[in-house]
Amino acid sequence: MSEKYEQQLQIEKLNKEIIQNIIDNVGADKFIEFYTYHNQKETMDEFGLRTTKQLTKILKLFNYDFSKPKPSRFKGKTAARSHESYIAGGQKSSETQKQSWAAKSEEEKEEWSIKQSLAHSTPNYALYKAQANKQYRATLPTEEEQRQNNLRSQSMKNWWENLTPEEKEKILQKRFQNGKTYNQKDSLPNLEFKQLLEAAQLNYEREFCLDHKFFDFKINDILVEIDPSFTHNSTFTPFEYNTPLTKNYHKNKSKIAQKYNFRCIHIFDWDDKQKVLNLLKADQQILYGRLSEVKNISKQEADTFLIQYHLQGTAKAQIYLGLFYNNKLVSVMTFGKPRYNKNYEWELIRYCSCQKVIGGAEKLFNYFKINYSPNSVISYCDLSKFSGQTYLKLGFSLLRDSSPSKHWYNIKTKQHYTDALLRQQGFSRLIHHCDAKQDDLSTNNNRQLMIDAGFVEIFDCGQATYIWNK
Repeated sequence: MSEKYEQQLQIEKLNKEIIQNIIDNVGADKFIEFYTYHNQKETMDEFGLRTTKQLTKILKLFNYDFSKPKPSRFKGKTAARSHESYIAGGQKSSETQKQSWAAKSEEEKEEWSIKQSLAHSTPNYALYKAQANKQYRATLPTEEEQRQNNLRSQSMKNWWENLTPEEKEKILQKRFQNGKTYNQKDSLPNLEFKQLLEAAQLNYEREFCLDHKFFDFKINDILVEIDPSFTHNSTFTPFEYNTPLTKNYHKNKSKIAQKYNFRCIHIFDWDDKQKVLNLLKADQQILYGRLSEVKNISKQEADTFLIQYHLQGTAKAQIYLGLFYNNKLVSVMTFGKPRYNKNYEWELIRYCSCQKVIGGAEKLFNYFKINYSPNSVISYCDLSKFSGQTYLKLGFSLLRDSSPSKHWYNIKTKQHYTDALLRQQGFSRLIHHCDAKQDDLSTNNNRQLMIDAGFVEIFDCGQATYIWNK
C-alpha cells in the first residue's frame, strides 16, 4: 500500500469521525440554525469541517431544505444604499489609496508587495508572521529573550487588570464567541458542567485568564478545565491549521495555576463529574479538625465512603482510619504495604473528605504515627486533580515529579485504558479479550493498532511521589 494511499485513508477516517461527532454532539437543529445565518466558510470553521463536500453531506443527512432561501444577514441595510452612493464611495476610496501609495518610498512599496504576495500565497498569513517572529527570537541571546518575555507578560497583565469588567466581558466574547453569548458557543461538556454547578448553587467565573491562558471555570481558589477527548487529544486535531496537543499541554496549564496559588482540576471524559462536584461542594462547608475524633473503621465503612467521594474509588489496604464530626464520618485515610516501591514500610493509599476539615488530614496522620509507629511512608498524588499541598502540611517531602501519563480513549464507544495496561496486556487481549498475538508484543505496534481501532491519545498531568521518614 503506497504512502499516499495510506494518507488518503487516514484523511477519510478523520472526516468520518468529524461528521459523526457533529451528528452525536451538535444535532440537526443547532447545525442548521447556524448554517442558516452564516455562510459556508463560517460554518466550516465553526464545526471543524474541511471541505464543502462534507458540509453538503451533513446538510443532506439532516434533511436540510436547499430550495428555501437563506434570510439576509444585513436586515435590509445593504439594500438601503443606492447604486450611486456605492460608486461615489468606491471612487473616494480609490483616490485615497492612490495618494497613500504615491507617498510611499520605493523600499516601503517593495516591502508591502512582498507581504501582499505572501498573504495571498499562504493558507494563513498569521502562520507566516508567527514563523518570522519565531526565527527572529531564535537569534536572541537567552537573557534577552527572557527579558522580552517578562516585559510582554507584565505589560499584558497590567493592561488586563486596568480594564473594566464590561471591557473584559466584551473582549472575551469577541475572542471566544465572535460577539455572541457564552450559551451559544459553549461546547456540550462545558454546558453540562455549568448546569451541574448551577444546580449545586456554586458561584463560578467563566474563562478566567492567567498568563494569556484561559481556564474554563473558576470556583474560589480552584480552576476547572474541561478536557473533551475530541479536542484535547495528542493524535489528531479537528481544527484546520492547528496541530494535536503536546504531551505537556495539560501539565503546563496546571503549573500556571499553581504559580498563582490556584489548584487546577482537569476533567477528562472518563472522570466522574459528580465526584468532582463533591470536591467543590466540600470546600464550601468548613469544619475544624480539633472538634473531631479519629477512629479505626471497618473496610466496608471505608469502601462505601471512598466509592462515593474519592475520584479513584476504593483500594485494598490494611488500616482504615475515619474522622468523625458529631458522630458523622467526614474523612477517611487508609494505609497498606507499598504497592510499587518496597523500599518503604507503608503507603498512604487513599485520603478524601466529604467536607473541608481544617487540620483533618493532620489529625488522621498523627493518629497513624502514634498508634502504628511507622518509620517511612510513601504516597502518590494525581497532579490532574491536586497540587500536593496536603502532603507538605503532613511533613512529606517531594521525591519526584513524573512526566504525563498516556491514556487511550475511544470517543464513540467511551472505552478508556491506561497506556501502562496496554503495554502489559497487548492490543488483542485488552481490546478483543483474546490471547495476545505475537506481533502485538514483538513489533511494538500497539499504538497504531489502537489508533486504527478508533482510540486517541490523551496525556494527563503526571504524578508526584511524596515520602515521609521518621
